[in-house]
Parts: sequence; C-alpha cells; structure tokens
Amino acid sequence: MLAAPDQPSAELFAKISGGVHQLVDDRGGDQKWGIHAYRAMREAGFVDLSMTSFSESWQGGSAAIGLHSANTVQVRAELVAKGLAAEAEVETFLNLLDDPELAVSSYPLFSTSGRRPN
Repeated sequence: MLAAPDQPSAELFAKISGGVHQLVDDRGGDQKWGIHAYRAMREAGFVDLSMTSFSESWQGGSAAIGLHSANTVQVRAELVAKGLAAEAEVETFLNLLDDPELAVSSYPLFSTSGRRPN
C-alpha cells in the first residue's frame, strides 16, 4: 500500500487482496516462485544466471489496477462463502479501486534466465 484515502480503506485493501492471495495459496499456487526460480535453475545445473525484477505504482482508476478488480470479481463468491470478506466489503473494495487517492505497488514481476552448460 503506497497511499489510501484513509486508514479504513488501507485495511480493507489489505483484507480483500489478502483474501484473494489466500485463495491462490489454497489452490497450491506458489506466489514466491519468482523469487525461488533463480535457486531452482542453479540447482538444475543452469549457468550464467541472471534475474531482474520489476514493480510500479498502480493508482486507483488506472487500467493497471483493474487486475485487482478482475481477480476479485472472479473469486467474489468464494471470498464471501469462505468468510474471508462480506459482500458489502467486496463491493466497497471494488469501488475503492476507482479512487485516485489509492495507490498500490503492482505485483512484482521476476524474470530469470540462464543456459545449460555445454
């Protein structure tokens, strides 16, 4: 969270995005894979390894922050059914994503490359 209109908005963002991330974890997703890829490639025998990472700010109302909206809409019913959020909280969260006073860090993108030795 880089900025929020107020503390309750910051807490709501953390709660809903945390719920979405919990559902990813529950399905076996490895949200840390980008960090672990370098070591995994090295252990697999790759050489000349390189890793870059990228993150940027996403402001409320921007096209980029729409990823949070799309992710939330896709799992909305499950968030509510599992008690991770109330329906009213999800609706407030979706409206918050349009507020230009909101700014969050993007999901980090990690890119790891290497080559197999000759």
